[in-house]
Amino acid sequence: MALEAIDKYIDYAIEIEPLPGEAASGDFGLVRIIDKKMLIAAIDVAGHGKNAATIANKMQLFLEKKQMGNLTQLVEDFHYEFKGSRGCVGSFGLLDFETMVFNYIGVGNICAQIIGENKKKFINQPGIIGYVLPHLKEKNIKIKKSDILLFYSDGIKEFFQLRELTEMACLKSSTLTNTILTNFKKDTDDAMCIVVKFLECKILEL
Repeated sequence: MALEAIDKYIDYAIEIEPLPGEAASGDFGLVRIIDKKMLIAAIDVAGHGKNAATIANKMQLFLEKKQMGNLTQLVEDFHYEFKGSRGCVGSFGLLDFETMVFNYIGVGNICAQIIGENKKKFINQPGIIGYVLPHLKEKNIKIKKSDILLFYSDGIKEFFQLRELTEMACLKSSTLTNTILTNFKKDTDDAMCIVVKFLECKILEL
């Protein structure tokens, strides 16, 4: 299952594949743009299948309606809204397009990184959203419009390299998500990947 969209600011894609044999996934990704701010969320609900997907759908709806002012407050509200549920791990990013400052919070074994001149892999805090939330530490970094934002669940191999990344930097985001899932997806878990690229880079159609 893939979602791709081109906004006036970005080209992004979200691709999700459930655990083989399951019809639905407990992993989901969200990219939401309002008033020159962008929220990115990558969530992995505990478990698999229909029950995990039901909670994931409720979580996604909550994030789609939530105000995007303060990232720490958003994650805390998300935690309390789903306290006592199946629980999840998550990576959350908030980008201000005017300043290009990217705020990030990550809890649990889900990955986020910046590919490009800034090249950074974020280290998440231990915890389970909905059960044990750590004292959140928000990280801030100024990114360049040539950078690529990449979020992915642990259904993707944690350590992987796109050898052709330099050549692929101007390809559509959906090409990158598809390449990552095709080549690096595990067969033992749901998998989800988000790629966000900025439109100052010319996008090549395949």
